[in-house]
Formats: sequence, C-alpha cells, structure tokens
Amino acid sequence: MVLKLFGHKINVEFDSELEKNTGSYGMIELNNLICRIDSQLPKTMKLTAIFHEILETSNYMLELGLDHKQITAIASSFTAALLDNRILSDLISDARNSFDGTVKQEIKKINVEEKIDYTPFDHSLTSIIESIKKEKIDA
Repeated sequence: MVLKLFGHKINVEFDSELEKNTGSYGMIELNNLICRIDSQLPKTMKLTAIFHEILETSNYMLELGLDHKQITAIASSFTAALLDNRILSDLISDARNSFDGTVKQEIKKINVEEKIDYTPFDHSLTSIIESIKKEKIDA
C-alpha cells in the first residue's frame, strides 16, 4: 500500500510488533518514505492511525505547529466523520471517478494514452473504507 503525500510515495507497512516495540500505533519515517501501522489494531483504528500520520506529515511539511494532542483529536474526528457519514465516502468515490475520467479524456486528446499510466490516485484509502463498510454491514 502506498500513500501519496506532498509529491512523495510513502510505503505503508503493517507491523504486528510496532506498538509492543515502540509504544506507538503508527509512525512515519519521512527520510525513508515509510509509514508503519500496527497490524494488530482493529480496522477503524488502522484508519485513524493512517490519518494521524498524514496529519503528522502535514504538520511537519507545512510547519503548522500542531501539538500531538491536536493531531490525535483531528485524526479521530476525521475518521468518525468519514465512517459515520456514508455521503463522504460516496463523494470521494464520485470525485475520484470524475477526476479519473477527466485525466483519460485529456490523455486521449494528446494521443499518447498507451504511453502514460494515468491512474491518478492510489486506491488504498478507498479499499480500507470499503473493508470497514463491509465489516459494519456484516456485523
């Protein structure tokens, strides 16, 4: 799984020993472009941890000055809003499909479609959201 942040592809690794070895559910190593998430977490907590690490990266890159407590609160709130409001995941899906279609049309216009990988987004977040929705439905 890959996160694309600030023009960088960050590999997401799930580690069953992360919390035990570090005391953290997630961590990001920008110098190595790796995000580690504890694989023992429930899916909703994995999603929160990923949002947390995205916020940590944004905080660092944009020099926002957020403290850890603020980042944790925002990540938790964002996860809850996304999971509790299906309209948000539907809008994300619609926006992704719309953007993907626009990119394909532009590529066809310049007649180089077969030479360009036009997948604009990594579908990692979508697959996590779909897994969580399925888990809620099955429950």
